[in-house]
Amino acid sequence: MEDGSTADQTAAEIKIAYESNANTNAFDDAASTKLTGIEANATADQIAIEVPYTPTLPLIATNVQNAIEETVQSVDVHTDVDLTAIQLGDRLEWDGAKFIPVNVQEFNYFFNPVTTSTSVTFLNVLTAADTYIGGTYSIAVTYLWNHDAIGNDFEGRITFDGVVLFDIGAGISHKEEPKDSAGNTGGTGSGQQLAFGAATILTVIAGSRILSVDFRTDSGGTASSIWNVFVKISKI
Repeated sequence: MEDGSTADQTAAEIKIAYESNANTNAFDDAASTKLTGIEANATADQIAIEVPYTPTLPLIATNVQNAIEETVQSVDVHTDVDLTAIQLGDRLEWDGAKFIPVNVQEFNYFFNPVTTSTSVTFLNVLTAADTYIGGTYSIAVTYLWNHDAIGNDFEGRITFDGVVLFDIGAGISHKEEPKDSAGNTGGTGSGQQLAFGAATILTVIAGSRILSVDFRTDSGGTASSIWNVFVKISKI
């Protein structure tokens, strides 16, 4: 018999020889059992209820479908929030039964330069034209001012949509007569720098509205000055 004869080769020797070939692996009972347990096209038609899921508290589902349903049922739908009219930037307020969206709107204006006039005709220094969504608004106005006389007045007027705000009479919002002995603030001959501030709450109808800040002297030829005018309008 030739050298290396295989006539008496055992099954174990044949297995070793076969599996020594490239890209050849053992096909044992475990692999056979696993393959037998897989149906034809196993994942092609698999649905969520067929996918196993290992439950973790508080879920008790053992498949993906039931886990999803259990999760959805546990979510609070928040029926106590009225989202029918909510807009970007709104805040939520509790009305006693549910949260409702409150539309937020705010305008800010600032006019810094010193403006001086000796005329009895009102001079405009700030005009704020905006489109309002309507509702209740707070309006606050401040400015610095002075006036070069002791016997007549600086006069300021703030109007909203043509109506005088903070009206002290005669269609004027502010009337005052300061003077010190010397100085030149704002070019008036007075060194005083005085402040005015006022605020109010208005119900505003939706649409375009204009707020104006004007000033004058009540005696021709006497200098009045105004500067640092600030306006803040907020929906509340």
